[in-house]
Amino acid sequence: MLEKGTLMLLFCLNLIFFPWLEGTAVLKGENQVHLKDWFIDEPFFPFAHGSLAACTSYCITMDESMSMFYNGAAQRCICINTGYIERPSALGQSVAGWNYYLILDERCPRESGYVYSKIFHSCYKFHKKNSSLSYDDYSTICENEGGELMKIDSEKKQQHIADFLDQFEYTKLIMFQGHHNTSELHWYYNDGSIMSYFNWHPSQPDVSLLYDEEAIGMKSYDGYKWHDIWFNFKRAFLCERRILEY
Repeated sequence: MLEKGTLMLLFCLNLIFFPWLEGTAVLKGENQVHLKDWFIDEPFFPFAHGSLAACTSYCITMDESMSMFYNGAAQRCICINTGYIERPSALGQSVAGWNYYLILDERCPRESGYVYSKIFHSCYKFHKKNSSLSYDDYSTICENEGGELMKIDSEKKQQHIADFLDQFEYTKLIMFQGHHNTSELHWYYNDGSIMSYFNWHPSQPDVSLLYDEEAIGMKSYDGYKWHDIWFNFKRAFLCERRILEY
């Protein structure tokens, strides 16, 4: 019988299991084969040595680690504080022998494209622009995937998401929770609560005279500062699924 807080690791087919008295959280190191032989040479964490199982369990214990690079021949690994879905052209280099693994939680939606952040207790996904969709559709899509339109409510989360989005090299607006009536002062989350954190561009918000309702989006080319935009804009968006702690 495991005592509360006791951690037992079992490695099998790249799966790491965490049994607890309250339940079992299953974390998996999933090999991203399309990112093989790629390596980031400016690591956030120090290098470690060991087997794939040992390296995966080591990175899982690091609160801000979302993924890792592993070199089997050298028995060497490095934990990374971002989850990469695509290979950014301006980051890293081609180095033979390295494999890249996302650290995922079984409670995340199974749709491809989600990454797991232990520090924010959530999984999230970037949806690229779809010209057939507008703001009213985004929440429905996120809910169908087991989550909600992302809520950014702190500077730490804003910076974390900005780092994640950089890999996609997407220059258009990206939308998330935040809306208001142009006749009102406050901005609101989807549950009706009043927003208190903002990351406005110096020129924003500039209230529209054409529409009564506005939403929020951000752009990479101005440092992911926020802009107020019309509801009918068809843009990319972020989904998120929050995970309860055991």
